[in-house]
Amino acid sequence: MRPRRRKRPSWDVAPPTFTFTAEERDSLAQGGVVHRAEQGEAGSAGISVCLADAPPQRVWATITDFDAYVDFLPYVTASWLETAGAPVDGVAVWRWGMELTTKGVVTRYAVESRLRQAEGYMTWEMVPRGTSPMARATGFWQTRPWADAPQRTLVLYGASVETAWWLPSPIHRKAADRGLPTMVTLIAARAAGAG
Repeated sequence: MRPRRRKRPSWDVAPPTFTFTAEERDSLAQGGVVHRAEQGEAGSAGISVCLADAPPQRVWATITDFDAYVDFLPYVTASWLETAGAPVDGVAVWRWGMELTTKGVVTRYAVESRLRQAEGYMTWEMVPRGTSPMARATGFWQTRPWADAPQRTLVLYGASVETAWWLPSPIHRKAADRGLPTMVTLIAARAAGAG
């Protein structure tokens, strides 16, 4: 029996393209979140998008301030930057860690992020240190100026999570449907209030 090959999310290769319907554009303009989720074999994946009332540089600074995640993200009980490498060919590799506490269980994660600051794009991979319900998680952040309002920033957040053991599809869906929109709106709100 051959081992199953993991399919790499498309964002590992290039930033995603995202086309909005007229209804989605209206929802974003009014403070809503556009969320698209999908179910994988070993977990769930999705992308959530919202508008931040802040310029792209401020949103980017909020996304990359890993030490501050503990101050405003749910379940994050510790977060810290370990190394911040200088850009090579426009890509900087930063390693950081975080600790999540859910239902009294503490799990530490090592995260490697690849930042393309000039593009406002960062991919990340999170690996648990020790026992965890998550086998692997990858994702991305992207910031883009909003053409309809230059003082606002389109914030995109995507994640693909593989669990260490089988979970029913509704649980995967619920985690994606709640977690991704929450994360993107918390980052946008933090950036908007940071100035």
